[in-house]
Amino acid sequence: MSLTELTSLIGTAISAGTLVGLIIALNQIRINRKQLSLSTISYCLEKFGKLDFHWDTSESTVKAYIDLVSEEVFFFQYKYLPTEIAYEWLDGMLDYIPLFDGERNLLNGEECLLHLAKNHAALLRNYPRVIHTFTIHHFVDISQIYNHSNEGIKIKQQARENLIKSMYINLYRKLYII
Repeated sequence: MSLTELTSLIGTAISAGTLVGLIIALNQIRINRKQLSLSTISYCLEKFGKLDFHWDTSESTVKAYIDLVSEEVFFFQYKYLPTEIAYEWLDGMLDYIPLFDGERNLLNGEECLLHLAKNHAALLRNYPRVIHTFTIHHFVDISQIYNHSNEGIKIKQQARENLIKSMYINLYRKLYII
């Protein structure tokens, strides 16, 4: 074997080794990302499970829930959690967190947590990310979102799905702290 052939063979081996190393590194990044998602999910579920939660829950529990929602919204925004999880959790949040229109008027006072409906301005003051996410910039028929009849279940599901997509888009709109 000549020196040129040997050099070529060594160059090919180094290139192949680099490619294998790159594939292994990318696979490890993918695995680490999944582990991060799973531990984030576990963290959030554990915090939620510790809340003594009902419609007229105490103000301290409401504050703990708002703090958790703010964290979860952060995790959604920076893609620590898969989109499917974000959509599912946002759907659940619709039953507890106030929705606002562009002028910060409360849209779902009869459907969110009692303390939040009564004191939303004070309780959400330090949570601009939550306010931003739950502010709706287009017309929403609230009666469809919270339709409690069996006949309107498909309409409710479609309305909620559209609202959740809008809220998810809010995560990536510029957040202006007012």
